Amino acid sequence: MENCIEYSQKYETEKEKILSFWNRLFPEKKENNVLGNLLEKISGKTAEDFLNNYFKEEEVLDEIKQMFSDINKSYYIDILDEILTKQKNRWSFFFKPILLLHMDKIMELVKLGDILENEECFIESVLENIIGKLTALSYRTIIQEINVAKIDERLEGKTSVERGTYYTNKLLKDMQYLKEVYLVYPELYKEMRRTVSYSINYVHEILLNTKKYINELERTLNDGKPLGKINSIILGNGDTHNNGKTVATVKFGQKILMYKPRSFAMERSYDAFLNWVNKRIPDFSPLKSCKTYSIKEAGWMEFVEHKECKTKHEIGEFYLKTGELLCLLYTLNSKDCHCENLIANGKYPIFIDLETLLHTNEYDKEEEYDSVEAYIHNYIQNSVNSVLILPSLLQNFNTNEVMEIGAIGSGKAKKSPFKTQKITNFDSDTISVENVYKEIPESGNYPLYKGEQIGGNGYIGHVKQGFISTYQWILNNKEEYIEKIKELFSNVECRVIYKATNDYTQLMSTSYHPDLLHNKMDRIVYFHRIGILIKNNEKFDEKKIYQTEIEAMLNGDVPSFNIIADSKKATNFKNEVVYDKYKKSIIETVEEKIQKLSAIDLERQAALIYLSYIGCKMKTDLPVKTNTQFTSTGSLDINCDYLKEARIIGEKIIERGFSVTVNNKVENSWICYIGFGDDYYSINPVGWDLYKGNCGIALYFMYLGKTLKEEKYIQYAKDTLNSVERMINLNHVEDIETMGLGVFTGIYSYVFVTHKFIKLNVYNKAELKQVWNYIYKILEFTEVNISKQDRIDILSGISGIMGILISIYDNLDKLYQDVVKNILIKIVNKLKQEAIQISEEEISWTDNGDIGYAHGNAGIMSQLARCYDIIKDPEILIIIHKSLNYERNIRFNKESNMWIIRENTHYYSWCNGIAGLLLSKIILHQSSAKDEKLMGEIKLLINQLKKYGFGNDYSICHGDIGSVSILRYAADFMYDNMLEKQCAYTVNNFVQNHLFGQADSLYALEDWGLMVGSASKGMGLLDEFNHGNIIADLLCLK
Repeated sequence: MENCIEYSQKYETEKEKILSFWNRLFPEKKENNVLGNLLEKISGKTAEDFLNNYFKEEEVLDEIKQMFSDINKSYYIDILDEILTKQKNRWSFFFKPILLLHMDKIMELVKLGDILENEECFIESVLENIIGKLTALSYRTIIQEINVAKIDERLEGKTSVERGTYYTNKLLKDMQYLKEVYLVYPELYKEMRRTVSYSINYVHEILLNTKKYINELERTLNDGKPLGKINSIILGNGDTHNNGKTVATVKFGQKILMYKPRSFAMERSYDAFLNWVNKRIPDFSPLKSCKTYSIKEAGWMEFVEHKECKTKHEIGEFYLKTGELLCLLYTLNSKDCHCENLIANGKYPIFIDLETLLHTNEYDKEEEYDSVEAYIHNYIQNSVNSVLILPSLLQNFNTNEVMEIGAIGSGKAKKSPFKTQKITNFDSDTISVENVYKEIPESGNYPLYKGEQIGGNGYIGHVKQGFISTYQWILNNKEEYIEKIKELFSNVECRVIYKATNDYTQLMSTSYHPDLLHNKMDRIVYFHRIGILIKNNEKFDEKKIYQTEIEAMLNGDVPSFNIIADSKKATNFKNEVVYDKYKKSIIETVEEKIQKLSAIDLERQAALIYLSYIGCKMKTDLPVKTNTQFTSTGSLDINCDYLKEARIIGEKIIERGFSVTVNNKVENSWICYIGFGDDYYSINPVGWDLYKGNCGIALYFMYLGKTLKEEKYIQYAKDTLNSVERMINLNHVEDIETMGLGVFTGIYSYVFVTHKFIKLNVYNKAELKQVWNYIYKILEFTEVNISKQDRIDILSGISGIMGILISIYDNLDKLYQDVVKNILIKIVNKLKQEAIQISEEEISWTDNGDIGYAHGNAGIMSQLARCYDIIKDPEILIIIHKSLNYERNIRFNKESNMWIIRENTHYYSWCNGIAGLLLSKIILHQSSAKDEKLMGEIKLLINQLKKYGFGNDYSICHGDIGSVSILRYAADFMYDNMLEKQCAYTVNNFVQNHLFGQADSLYALEDWGLMVGSASKGMGLLDEFNHGNIIADLLCLK
């Protein structure tokens, strides 16, 4: 009885250790019983069920022992030893026991007749291929065992290299040692055994089928000429499906063919589709497809060579054809035509992997969207960018490292943005694995000319031409085009992608860590990480998908799912239905997409072509500058209706926007490009902020409506804030934290804009009450959380918040004035703490010496000066004075008479340059911080802004509109009527040279925001029409 109790206690202790280990496999999840919930949700089993299976006797250990007992009985032991000795892989003998188990089947491969060129060489190549696959499974374990042997002093030799060589040449050939290792890692043994078996069976299949259909292959794929005998079959190291099958390279004496273990029905339909398109679309530059030969479950395709273009003209043809192909694939909803799936075959771009030609990757197609942003994300996911022909980036979101993956690219060398494992000190006992960024070999997607790869720079016009002309034909022939697609593709089997392939391969690769190779249950539990993002409260119809994914990965395969194009049921590799909740079939989705093609969609897609180039830092054919000049003389009899032009801009913004009804409220939003990393951009919804999002665009429409006295624009402005108010959702603090607090980039954008709306008297009583309620709750949240804010600048930090709080202060009741005053005191104290002491009389707030307005000292000083009127803290004036000393003593070049601004920024700009300095010094001059030097600096800055502030960019932030608006503000401040007239002349110059002179490119991008987009142009025209300072007040946060 005592023994039973002792065993039970030991059993429970062991279970606790295992559970603890399993929980550590899910470090992201901190909730209680997350492991149990996830296991039960996916597998329908409890953690206890998995634990009970953990302790069952493993027959595999007996199997391993028997394998080693039989080694010396093998007929092929000497043959295998000889082959392994020739291998370049120094760990080949680690796999000897596994390979001996299968040598009879390996040797049977050469009994298929006279199809092989050299039987001995063929066997050696098959073994080399298999050993490569086994090494990928086991290298972590081998390295760990080298270290164990070193610790156990089992390695002989005086030097590290000698001991490493001893391990390779002695221990790996010692069957007793290998037996010890195999018994420690029974799961590794099973994985290696399975890999060898699957590889041999697959090579056998390829040989049998190739021999059977050799005449047809020669006729179809080699113009009737002999292919010769097979030299080798190389199994790809890429994704395997359906019991270890992958794309294989079959090398004949005269040609190379690719063998794929699936039906080629899609390829046949695609070839017929291209043939029809080539003949049917007038002036179409013909496209080519791969030659293929298909049998029921597999097929061969030609190896598409990366061929040179014969002339420079053919390079242009290549990119024209690529634009045509892009349009066809866009209408088919294709995905994954990235750099590895397109080959530049002379002037022809040839798409070589058609598994996702027709595509669906959503579990369910919702009839309604819960936000306009969700609608736009779906639009982007099905846009030209999703095809991946265009310049595209693979981004590491943790480091912002990127790699080009689009079929069109710059042509530059590539390096993976993710670290991959590399073995170092291979020959020694200090061998280890380190993570490195690897160079990625070229994949043949760029056209060649005279031995040089020619990237897409300079060829965007050809891509656009091909895309637009093809789109316009389809637009005018929708019904005929749809019917042809239905005829050719309705019964074709398509791939369904539920997760990125990388998600699977990363999980599979890490599952071969030695700690997971002791017991089958460890890896099964680990594979449940595939469901790490499943939410506990969501409807879960995807259980069978997740179960299939785990089953496939346990079998060494990347999970794959299929669906017939006119069906609504997705199946797995066993032909079991895994998901049947689709509201539309792929064919119905494609038909709906084609029916929605329109002139506006064409504009958007063309804009996204441009954005893809810009996002990858590639050249476009858009104007680089605006050609605006500061104009000293002219006539005020302007031959232009500014208000009409402002209306046209507004209508274009509406036309290119998206509107969705959510909870009975209209929400508006737009596409934009958002910067990240080293000046790269990604395509996203605009967001909610003042800078380039909804708040800024709403402000433009409010002023447009008030100026035109048209209610429709005022209502549009209000509707544009609906998504912001939904996002605020003040019952959930995390929503505010997601947005951030900043006045140009966060929640205070809403406070600023709605306060403007209040002053313009556009709200009815109920709306006014609701808006004030939002503002009050934001103030309450700010009072509690302001001390946690890290950013101190104007654009997204506490100084910007300070500016808007000062502006709304007089409109608050006593209770909230006290709240605001308390926040302001906290902000001022924070700014005192953050000040960097340069000397006793000099301070800065930035490590890089930034004296600019949006990110640096000038903006902070100006809002501190305004704040002084409310909290009367004398230290405010002292730190402003010290900051001015820093600027004047250290950041001003007395020889050139120019300010020293932050590196790699525009000298003239509001955000970082002299336009912002001018604005700041005017604010300081109008405040209690005024000193005797400010007026001279203001005059100098006016002259410099006239000289440097125009012709570079159109925007408020760093362009013509910002410069002229701040100069007009300076003219009012200086009572300078001549300067005011000159500003009017300059606006007219801007209109003539940019709005009219560059009219063809005004709306070439999806760029609609207030500070850097089309709304900034419209606001500039309204500002001039109203003879006001709308923009300057905005920049001052008044």
